[in-house]
Amino acid sequence: MKEREMDFLVVFSSYPEREGHIEYLTGYHSAFPPSQYDERYRGLGYSALLLSRTSRVVLFPCLLFASGTLVGVDKVMASENLPLSVANSLSNLLNGNKRRIGLVGTDVIPSLYLEELKAKLSRNARQRFVVADSLLVGERMTKSSAELSILRRGSKIADIGIEAAAAATKEGVRESEIALAAMTACYNEGADYVARTRIYGNKVSSVRWPIMTNRRLKGGEITGIDLVGWYEEYGFDVMRRWTVGSPNEEQRDLLGKAAALTELTAKRIRPGMTGDEVCKASVNAAAEIGIPRSSATPFGHAIGLEIVEEPILLPRATTPLRESAFVCIEPGVESESFGSVHIEDEVVIQRDGSVEIVSKCPRVFV
Repeated sequence: MKEREMDFLVVFSSYPEREGHIEYLTGYHSAFPPSQYDERYRGLGYSALLLSRTSRVVLFPCLLFASGTLVGVDKVMASENLPLSVANSLSNLLNGNKRRIGLVGTDVIPSLYLEELKAKLSRNARQRFVVADSLLVGERMTKSSAELSILRRGSKIADIGIEAAAAATKEGVRESEIALAAMTACYNEGADYVARTRIYGNKVSSVRWPIMTNRRLKGGEITGIDLVGWYEEYGFDVMRRWTVGSPNEEQRDLLGKAAALTELTAKRIRPGMTGDEVCKASVNAAAEIGIPRSSATPFGHAIGLEIVEEPILLPRATTPLRESAFVCIEPGVESESFGSVHIEDEVVIQRDGSVEIVSKCPRVFV
């Protein structure tokens, strides 16, 4: 804050998958989802944290407060109106003086609430608001040894869940049964929460809704799972694809190339590379193993307290990777016959710049 010449920092988070900023700073978890618009109750499902260079740290949960274990919080102010509560506290601290107020999580808090907060402070025309997300993005990207230990264990849980899903796969089994096998295995291994068990079928894109159905699997189709959850508050996200029964030659070639592309992409990332540079490296790797550049779909993201964190590994993305970042690498191969096939590994960028592939379950189940 001092280096950025900010007097105050207001940090926002949202239940359940955008809690990372405040959770990182304090350990706080919300316990209630965001709600529809209500005249009286403003901000259900959202939280704010007020920091200053001279005053106490104040946490603002909206109405419902699940205490848990808090770190570095001097005062908790729960209220029916989150933006009003934050604005009133800021007004008392501003005292008519010129101040710079940094905002973190402006992509999380609804613009309506942010505008209400600013409007309440409008009588003090000397304050200036500054978007300050970058203050926390870099800090959260660089994982401590304790964080990496938890993330590695979460990745192991994902491996076990995926292996259970593959073992449950056979002709006539429902997608929901495959998902249940994965979820059960993860919970038995200590997962906090399994958020998504996205099951795939033939010619299904890399994202789908609903994430699974009661459809029965057909022999010979390509299926698989994108398994997402949390262990000790940190996320895991691993994807594998396989066939129902033995693959034919075209399927074997497609799955093998998708697996090879994920491995090659993972091995080529380095600290300092942007998402755009990782994507270019992935497309080049695809060409080297016989995948047309037009059929390669590079993608990836960092992971931590939230499932999708910076940097996003997409074309034209400019945030650079850092040492000790924990990253999901999931390039895909587009097939006219079988749709989009992605295989996702979790990796960590070591302090010496090398890459450790953490995911250990087979990339291709045959």
